[in-house]
Amino acid sequence: WKELLAGERSSLAIDTIQIEVSVPTGRMLYVWGYHPVKGWSKATLNPPASRPGALKVQSSDAMIPGASLAIDDGSPWITSHDSRSGWICVRSQSRERVTDAVEFATDSIAEVAGSRLVALWLHPRSR
Repeated sequence: WKELLAGERSSLAIDTIQIEVSVPTGRMLYVWGYHPVKGWSKATLNPPASRPGALKVQSSDAMIPGASLAIDDGSPWITSHDSRSGWICVRSQSRERVTDAVEFATDSIAEVAGSRLVALWLHPRSR
């Protein structure tokens, strides 16, 4: 909770999705943003087996408080949605092999290939 209350935060951007990041630690905190349903594809989604943990951003670009840093791996990102399960997957179209899946926030799983983020699995819930 200490990092959530700390003031210096930045974000990583995948289109209009933001992943909030603590600037002092580089830790990914939570996902937020507006991501319109138009353009999503319907799919049957099964989230990957994941482990709870923390992910830290490593970038050659400095994380600047209050600013977003776009994730650009040269491939478009696509969004799939499973209306039955409620899961959403935002995935890079790069063909990198996933090496780990980490639940870094409640109902938020990041798939990584080495040190690169290649997919976000989100299970939003109405409050």
